[in-house]
This record gives sequence, structure tokens and C-alpha cells, in this order.
Amino acid sequence: MTPKQRMLAALNREKPDRLPVSIHQWQPYHLEEHMDGMDALDAFK
Repeated sequence: MTPKQRMLAALNREKPDRLPVSIHQWQPYHLEEHMDGMDALDAFK
């Protein structure tokens, strides 16, 4: 699956071959406010 196909599948609530996410997208604010201060690598797992 190409990255574009993966993202379109996720947006259409279909099952992609893997999640279209990377740890670089975890911003400190979200980790602190929504993930109880979780480390970015742990949030990715």
C-alpha cells in the first residue's frame, strides 16, 4: 500500500496495512495533556 492509499483508507474508515502515523507527530502538548505525560516512543507503541 502506498502512503497515499494508506491515508485514504484510514480516512474512509477502511483497514490500512499499517497505521499512517510516525512518532514525529507526537507534540509535547498532546503527550502532556492527553497521554498523562507519556514518552513519545511509548505513545507510538
